[in-house]
Formats: sequence, structure tokens, C-alpha cells
Amino acid sequence: MGTMLAVEGLTKRFGGLLANDGIDLTVGAREIVGLIGPNGAGKTTFFNCITGQMRLDEGRVTFDGRDLTNRAPEVIARAGIARTFQLVRVFREMSALDNVVVGAFLRERTRHGARARALQALKICGLAAHANLEAGTLPIALQKRIELARAVAMEPQLIVLDESLSGLTAAETREAIDVLRGLHVALLVVEHVMEVIMPLSDRVVVLDAGRRIAEGAPALIAQDPRVIEAYLGV
Repeated sequence: MGTMLAVEGLTKRFGGLLANDGIDLTVGAREIVGLIGPNGAGKTTFFNCITGQMRLDEGRVTFDGRDLTNRAPEVIARAGIARTFQLVRVFREMSALDNVVVGAFLRERTRHGARARALQALKICGLAAHANLEAGTLPIALQKRIELARAVAMEPQLIVLDESLSGLTAAETREAIDVLRGLHVALLVVEHVMEVIMPLSDRVVVLDAGRRIAEGAPALIAQDPRVIEAYLGV
């Protein structure tokens, strides 16, 4: 499995706070990597740095051999990295289809082409029946799915998901996991719910206080004393 994303020594400071402290992380082609850690571990800051929402202070981010360190979000998106956000960001008064068309325009120049790409993304994400409904009228679970479809329409090689499955029912979670596994792209996933991240991930990386403290197969991570101490303080 070739490496798609390579993060080396990523460091981010906010004044005297060291939010990310020399973090190394890789994601292979079509690999699903879970990123976990207690609140305040630095997970979302890490995502923001690799996707261009924040500038890292030290380190390097490469994707498919291309240096993307501190590049603009649109450059990173065009390189093949899409993301969703912890707080749902849909255009509430636009239809689900038009929300996804926005993402499709990254690759398509015409309305016709973007619409066709968006319809395919909605189908992949199980939203074809909701295409013409206003996004703001749909449940949060489906709004999160719209965000995922918008990312899919950007034709990425890697999708970065920031708690896209939080707050879902057990049935919604199972359905969402099936959708994610069916995308056939690399995924880097932040999620607090262990019942989600462990069965979904091929490999899990653990952050605590801005540092990477463990990495490995989900079954091993669940028994790692360092991880148990970080989450439970025991």
C-alpha cells in the first residue's frame, strides 16, 4: 500500500500553548486511519493544519509526493484532499443537490457536468431520494451525509472526516459506516465514539496533549495502557 499522505513533525502553537507537538502520521492509498484522543488532544487543530485552514509552525505535509505545507485550502482540495467539519456546514436554504453541486464545481466547469457529478455523489451516499429537498429541513444525520456527498463530488483521493458520525443513532451509524467503506478512497477519521472508530479503521493513531502517544491496529490500541490512561486517567 503506497503512502498518500505523509505528515512529518507537524507543530502548531497558540501563544504559549503547544497544540500539536511534532506529530508524524501517514495514510496509505485507500487506507482508513482513525485519529482519536481525549478532548483538547489537538485533533481538530491537526486537521486544520493539513487541510489549510491553519498554518503550521513547523513540519511538513506531503500528499502523493507533492509538498502541500501551508498551502491554501483550494490548492489542497485540487490536489485531492477533501474534508468535512465537526459542526455541520450546509447551505440550509439550498437543496441537497445544489449543496453538492458546489463541491462538484471543483472538477467541472459547466452546470450540466457539475449537476451530473453531484447526482452521482448523492447516489453513492444514499441521498438520491433527498436531492431536491432543502438541506436545512433534513435531520442532522442527513445534513452530515450531504457534507460527505459534497466531499465525494470533489473527486478526492483522501477525505478527512471530523466527527461526521457523532450524534447518530446506532442504525444511522451502521449505515454511515457502510457508506464510508464503499467510497474506496483513503479516509482520515476523527471520532470520539469507539464503537465507530474501532470497526471502521484499518489503523488507529492516538493523540494526547498534542502528542502522538500510540499507533497500531484497533484491537491493540484498545488495550494499550497509555491510551487507557489518556482517556480514563488510570
